[in-house]
Amino acid sequence: MNEKREKKSGIDGAKLRAIRESKRMRQAKLSSYSGVAYEVINALENNRYPSSPSVLTALKLADVLEVPVDAFLDAGAVC
Repeated sequence: MNEKREKKSGIDGAKLRAIRESKRMRQAKLSSYSGVAYEVINALENNRYPSSPSVLTALKLADVLEVPVDAFLDAGAVC
């Protein structure tokens, strides 16, 4: 079966992963630098986060990745 995963958060997991990987950073290091739990980063990247993350979470990730927050937001989402 080829089912499409339903996005549940305001963050586009594929964009977040692509940005993180372009910086040659592992999820564990992003977690350590940002203070965002590894499990949260993993869930966001795999579109399994049950709700929209806090604005603070998005800002922390963007700061460490050195990108604007909207670089990894889902097009129609509001954090």
